[in-house]
Amino acid sequence: MSCTNSLQSANHAAVNLESLHPSLWRASQLGRGFGNYVDCGHAALAAELPGGGWPLSNLMELLVEQAGSAELQLLSHALAQLREGQIVLLNTPYQPQILALSALRLDLSRVLWLPCHQPRDVLWAAEQIVKNQACSALLLWQSGRHHFTHDALRRLHLAAQNGRSLFCLIRPWENQHQPSPAPLRLKLALHHNGLQIDIFKRRGAQQAQAVVLAFKDLLPQFSASFNSLSVSPSSQPLSNQLDHASLETAFMDRHLSTAARAGGISSALVG
Repeated sequence: MSCTNSLQSANHAAVNLESLHPSLWRASQLGRGFGNYVDCGHAALAAELPGGGWPLSNLMELLVEQAGSAELQLLSHALAQLREGQIVLLNTPYQPQILALSALRLDLSRVLWLPCHQPRDVLWAAEQIVKNQACSALLLWQSGRHHFTHDALRRLHLAAQNGRSLFCLIRPWENQHQPSPAPLRLKLALHHNGLQIDIFKRRGAQQAQAVVLAFKDLLPQFSASFNSLSVSPSSQPLSNQLDHASLETAFMDRHLSTAARAGGISSALVG
């Protein structure tokens, strides 16, 4: 009897424990991805993400110091791969800019711009969009003036699990200390060489070192500008030469006139 028990114990020890269920992982390992993922387009970042990319049918969070921290550029490779369904920009802080969206290789006929003014309208629209599988991607900006409760976040995450969309919530930095059901949370910060990405919540071990992506890899529409920036020892750091204003106008324009809004932009972005 003792021999049988010893044999069974040996067999159990030989079992790869994390293979018992896709949601199990060892504390020293990166959690295995399960479900569907879309390529993030950056090998260094993919190596730090469970599944090697952005998860579908899940809520994920990007926390930014201020809107315009290259969050849309970071997601643009994945958005360009989603061939079917609408790409919804919900509650954006600024007016989206059509030329910049085109430079990110997005199909403008599939981009929907949905401005909202009341927090309850934002949450209701987001929940309905992802739950009813009404889009291939939903990017939702949380205003710095509004606060999403844990219950609201839980409802959004449950709705995302019932759909198949890429669902990204962009929030201010100060929300990093708020509990969230999102299985993937990243903090974005400008770096003198580009965009610094800290993954402070993921399935698996803690991130050992932040990932830094060069601006030239995130902002293809500015490639000529980057080539013209000197990088001599006497030069200022790149972050001083390319400030938040450049990143904001690469994504959204706060200064568009009424005539511009009534022109080609409104025909490509549905309000």
